[in-house]
Amino acid sequence: MRGDAGGFGGIKGDGFTEKYLNTKNDQTQGLHGIEPNAPYESFAKATLLVCNKLSYTHESHYMSQKQVAGLFEHVRQCHMTGRPLNRFMTIQMKDLQQKSPQKTINDLMEKTRKWLKSKGHDPAYLWVLENGETKGIHAHLIIHIPKHCIHDYKRLIKKWLPLEITKTTLDFKTIKYPHYGHVGTRSCVYGVLKYMCKGINPSTPTHDIKPIYQGEIVGRRCGHSMTINTVK
Repeated sequence: MRGDAGGFGGIKGDGFTEKYLNTKNDQTQGLHGIEPNAPYESFAKATLLVCNKLSYTHESHYMSQKQVAGLFEHVRQCHMTGRPLNRFMTIQMKDLQQKSPQKTINDLMEKTRKWLKSKGHDPAYLWVLENGETKGIHAHLIIHIPKHCIHDYKRLIKKWLPLEITKTTLDFKTIKYPHYGHVGTRSCVYGVLKYMCKGINPSTPTHDIKPIYQGEIVGRRCGHSMTINTVK
């Protein structure tokens, strides 16, 4: 789409634009994943540019300083809202047959969310993907699972994961918190999170993390649950 298409279906400006009109709600939305020189006839009818929802993937080699800071803040928010991230999981995914490791994590967390909600608990978690030379792609997760639910959750997660569960494919540990409840910089959860974030870009270190290269990841490298702002 070049500048001479300006004004067609709401397209304007020089070069490739990133706007299209969604006829379902008459709102303009971002457009990603289209080649800049693609002919507009491929996407337009009459005077409207009509497109389905598009997706794209990208590769990354490091976590950004902003991503790491966001995960540290999420840990603090979870603790303040009565959902301390108290379980640490590592899932080996090199033999996974799923479409993507991100989909595996999302599917697992969706099942976890529904199960926790049925027990009357709000979900809280965060995850990071790594691609090691020997382990291949694997995920680290920290999650809030109440103590009285942990036995059942360990049993269910083995059914939910689309892989053969062994001691090497799934590792599950407890994260201890101070008895007095305050989360400080030396608390175990921050030590675990610093380990999870070791794939940070070495040019922008933060939180006293020692950067260690963790390979190429296609798609999202990390994520977390929704934040609840009500302090309990």
